[in-house]
Amino acid sequence: MFPEMTEIKGFKDYYVTRDGRIFSNKRNELTEMVLKEDKDGYLEVGLYSNGKRYFRRVHRLVANNYIPNPNNYPQINHKNGIPSDNRVENLEWTTCAENIRHSFRVLNRKPSITTNKRLQVEIIASGEILIFNSIKDFARYIKMSHIHLGKLLNGQNEISKSKKLKPYKVTFL
Repeated sequence: MFPEMTEIKGFKDYYVTRDGRIFSNKRNELTEMVLKEDKDGYLEVGLYSNGKRYFRRVHRLVANNYIPNPNNYPQINHKNGIPSDNRVENLEWTTCAENIRHSFRVLNRKPSITTNKRLQVEIIASGEILIFNSIKDFARYIKMSHIHLGKLLNGQNEISKSKKLKPYKVTFL
């Protein structure tokens, strides 16, 4: 006996259940599809439409088919923080900001160097002092990758490798 399922919107002969299982009804034979875990821990599946293969994350298929989205929110949150748990009860539509707040407040995600360090930057040539809310903001200001800048400021690379940092004195607040 097969569980209750609905046809996946936009993919004829493919079905999704409330617990995140995907079925194919190609050649009039209903079979459960194999799900693959992507690099971030989310389950995905390859679906065909008009002879072309599309990879879709399972949580999005479940939410699109079972969870109303009256506010047209763009993201889906896994309430328990487990990206492979795609039950309807574990999913909710959310904004990007609320999804990030959930990761800090509920899942105890630790802030990274790019999100939690305010800095004071002195432009040595002029003596001007600038305050930035994050390394990302400072990196944008000096037109440098925030990842590279974070490594420089953490001592993983020699600061002398970056000519852009020579005229600045950086202090974390």
